[in-house]
Amino acid sequence: PCIKGEIQSGIKCTQCAKGFYSLNPAPNATTSCLLCPDNANCPGGKNILPKLDYWRKDENSSLIIKCPNSGSCQIDINSERIGKWNVIELENFLFEPKCNRGYYGNLCLNCRKGFGKSSNKNCIE
Repeated sequence: PCIKGEIQSGIKCTQCAKGFYSLNPAPNATTSCLLCPDNANCPGGKNILPKLDYWRKDENSSLIIKCPNSGSCQIDINSERIGKWNVIELENFLFEPKCNRGYYGNLCLNCRKGFGKSSNKNCIE
């Protein structure tokens, strides 16, 4: 059976190429990979990496949302760099929504302990 990141191609499973993704494992595997969302990089398979200042809830969502606070969401990672990571590094990066230092939560709107909100809503130490 196909796993996330693969599509059913006849009797075999094929991984989605760079620029595409699939989040549906068997038995719901689709027969074509989906085009990467505009505000993300997709290095292939099930991987959807939001671009700088965009956020994704978790690895099961393809919805990419613009963060209200510039600089709070998603460290800018390009797909060329990710292509050089090993599987463990990639999995660790993908399985947690990414907020920059000092931020956490949905859309990275909350400040971590030791940080406070400035008048422009940025988290500062």
